[in-house]
Amino acid sequence: AIVLDLIMPGMPGIEVLRALHDKSYSGGIIIMTGSQNEELLREAWSLGPQEILIKPVDLERLLTAIQLVLVCREC
Repeated sequence: AIVLDLIMPGMPGIEVLRALHDKSYSGGIIIMTGSQNEELLREAWSLGPQEILIKPVDLERLLTAIQLVLVCREC
């Protein structure tokens, strides 16, 4: 499972997400972001993450998302 931020120095998280999608990455992906950019968020959803969490992230929600990704890889 990967926990990924969309806004990062160097290679933006959306680029990482595109690369993972292009390589048919089969693991779970959870995105955490402070971005409110609706176009960026729509694109991120289209690339298949299991969850997008908006910062500040509730730790219980993050833990639940991680558990779901690890237990249910098809969800």
